[in-house]
Amino acid sequence: SFELNAAMASKVLKVRSPSHTIQVTPKNNRFFHVRVTDEDFLTRDLVIYIRTRLVFRPQLFLEYSEQYSSKAMLLTFVPKNLAEDNDKKYECIFVVDRSSSMGNKMLQTRKALSKVIESLPDKSLFNIVGFGDTFVCLFEESQSINNSTSLTAAFD
Repeated sequence: SFELNAAMASKVLKVRSPSHTIQVTPKNNRFFHVRVTDEDFLTRDLVIYIRTRLVFRPQLFLEYSEQYSSKAMLLTFVPKNLAEDNDKKYECIFVVDRSSSMGNKMLQTRKALSKVIESLPDKSLFNIVGFGDTFVCLFEESQSINNSTSLTAAFD
């Protein structure tokens, strides 16, 4: 089974999964426990939506697996009205772990980055910084998401 403990920055209004059957146990209004009850949960991507009272606040998720002795972190932030304000130009710098600890997860990382970059508003700029033993920027300067050459370079 898969289990997740999460502490949110504000009150949790709803937790749901369109991909799996889950059991949610609230601990208080900001902290909850999720258990995936499907037996075949590893056969598809796990998606869990968490709706909080304060939507546009940064959130940090930390995970530790005793079974695999591994740690993971996810930091989220969404500028207010990003989806609605297509006239502004945003610049997004993506930092990607390319160290040996990532193993064979780079294909997954490329797919996820591709989806995020494609969803940015028109006129946005992006760059990717990879790190491992050293760090390297994909481009000297951030590139337009409308530049197909830049997009091809990012995912080849």
